[in-house]
Amino acid sequence: MVSKIIFHFITFLLLTVLYSVASQLVESVSVLENSELGTVVYDLREHLLRVLDPGQLATVTAYAGQQDLFWPFALKDLRIIVARPLDREEICEKQRAFDLSQHLSGTLNSGDCPVYHCCQLLHINIVVSPTSPTQVFFIRVAVQDLNDNAPTFPHLESPFATIPEDLPVGERIPLPEAIDVDSRPFGVMDYRIARWIQGNASHFQLNTLTDQEDEDVSRSSAFGYMKTGHPYLNVVHPLDRETEEVYEFVLEAIDGGQGDGESPFTGSVGILIRVRDVNDNAPEFDEKAYSAVVQENTLPRRILQFKVFDMDAGENGRVFLTIFDPTHKASNLFRVSLQNSLPPPEAVNRYSQSRRTPGSFYIASVHLLEYLDAEQLPPRLKFHITATDNGQPPLSSRAEVNVEIINVNDQAPNIVFLREGKRLASSRLALPEVITAPETIVAEVHVTDADSNLGQLSCRITSEMDAFRLTEVNPFSSSSDSAGSVLSNFGHSITSSSTFSSTPSFLFPSYRQFTLRTKVNFDRETKAAYMVTIMCTDNDSAKPLTRNASLHVSINDINDETPRFEHTSYQGHVRENEANAPVTHLSPSSTLRVTDADVGRNALITFSLAEAPERATKGHSLNTSTRDTSDVSHFRIDPRSGRLWTVSALDAEEDVLNEHKYVFYVVATDDGVPERRSSSALFTVLVDDVNDNPPTFEHYHYNFEVRFNSP
Repeated sequence: MVSKIIFHFITFLLLTVLYSVASQLVESVSVLENSELGTVVYDLREHLLRVLDPGQLATVTAYAGQQDLFWPFALKDLRIIVARPLDREEICEKQRAFDLSQHLSGTLNSGDCPVYHCCQLLHINIVVSPTSPTQVFFIRVAVQDLNDNAPTFPHLESPFATIPEDLPVGERIPLPEAIDVDSRPFGVMDYRIARWIQGNASHFQLNTLTDQEDEDVSRSSAFGYMKTGHPYLNVVHPLDRETEEVYEFVLEAIDGGQGDGESPFTGSVGILIRVRDVNDNAPEFDEKAYSAVVQENTLPRRILQFKVFDMDAGENGRVFLTIFDPTHKASNLFRVSLQNSLPPPEAVNRYSQSRRTPGSFYIASVHLLEYLDAEQLPPRLKFHITATDNGQPPLSSRAEVNVEIINVNDQAPNIVFLREGKRLASSRLALPEVITAPETIVAEVHVTDADSNLGQLSCRITSEMDAFRLTEVNPFSSSSDSAGSVLSNFGHSITSSSTFSSTPSFLFPSYRQFTLRTKVNFDRETKAAYMVTIMCTDNDSAKPLTRNASLHVSINDINDETPRFEHTSYQGHVRENEANAPVTHLSPSSTLRVTDADVGRNALITFSLAEAPERATKGHSLNTSTRDTSDVSHFRIDPRSGRLWTVSALDAEEDVLNEHKYVFYVVATDDGVPERRSSSALFTVLVDDVNDNPPTFEHYHYNFEVRFNSP
């Protein structure tokens, strides 16, 4: 009984001592990274013998608190040995993941791990006897680093960086930093460019930016990765994407080595930096000016093709074309188009070697939209084509285009009639008869040809040539109608032949002028109208064209004709004893017919009666007692129709001595101006007797004797 009490007391004292030792981490040991398997890191027996007799060690049991957290170490025969490959960097990772400082007191914190070492706290459970409580014991193992890792770079996308080509000189381009999981003495010490693959190396300079604050943190951290500054490229030369679009090189990181003369480890990464285009190039034409020759009757088609390129890429190289023409003639006649094109072979070869985007290339075309009319357009159309890119701000350039329009003979001469400088819109005019003398100018004839040399024109009259003639007016010819004398009166000294082609060029007219003159006196009553046709030919050697133009000349009537009776004398009958008795039975024709060769007012006839002088004299001399008035006073006439009536009843018995007839003149007068014309016909009216008187004896009583026996 006493012995049991003594044993428990001794056990209590032992556990108290063990707890005191454990709570103070009685041991901190160090081991070299990559030590051989089986290497003894720590022997627990040396510490247990301080409080136990050697004979008592046989009853002590020690085991890892949790084997997963004990690796790469193992507990064997109260000895801690290396059971798996010992990698400091793995210990560092485990230390970060399972730092017991969150759960243990400061005495068990790993913060006191030696610099450049990584520590692992080993949890050991110790049982002195089967009946005693389990006691906890901790040992801190510091793993000393060896230079067994090369620097590494993170995985990089390609390109690593894209920089604008207008990046100023002096700007920094950060480069990826290498990571060396070894401790600082063996970590990354320097960077260098191992090899330039493409691009001009002189455009950049490799530098390292030291972060003092970061360095201090690294040194104070037991497991911090080595960082020796931040590598970057410094721009030392202006960039131009159109010259160098891609820079590619190998960046190498060098660690600190072993310090025993062995070569340091290196790590490298390929870096590709692409230069992003900025809109610093305007579109360009392959020529400064372009020319095209187009016949005026050309069908709508492409008339010009050229190349446009922009050394920029993307939207900065996307080009569109516009026609610049303040007159708007070209923009209505032409259209420009663009289509993408492959770069020329020499550009492809050059760009493929430099892996540079060869800008933007286009094939441009100018299309004719409609037929050209050389007569309505100048002989040469000049306009500009503007090429503008889609950059911000947009850039543009301009090229000149000259289109020569070749005139073809598709226009016949144009003939215009004028009178006193005014165009005869209806191609009609009127001339008075009789008074229009020969050589009178009827009209001026202007002839133009929009597409032929005026000197080649020829004109002639093809109808009414007996009444009209055509003469040309050449103001520079001494034989012209009037121009020569006019010019000489003004003191001009112009020497020219009579041919049109010799006209001085500075006074070359835009038309040929002719005069249409009369050749005869006109008589409307003979011919009232003329259709004068003029034919003009341009005499083009390849395709002569002809045009005819007609002028309708009407002859105006003047009162040059006298009214004419169908007969010079007429005879009619009238019954006696009837007032307003019509004169009938006309002879030699049944009606009174009068004609006037004039027209209009000049042919408007008015009838009247006039006394026949010889009849008046005769009547008065024969019997003044039976008819005390003139013959004409007994009749009246309708001024338009010429019908005759008696004014009062006639008595045939009173006109016995006048042979029962009345004689007078019927006068026909026209209404012409300025002078009226008239003529007359002798009219005899016979009074037809009716049985209106019984027989009468001369005396009421007659006496006569008869001889007897008279036979």
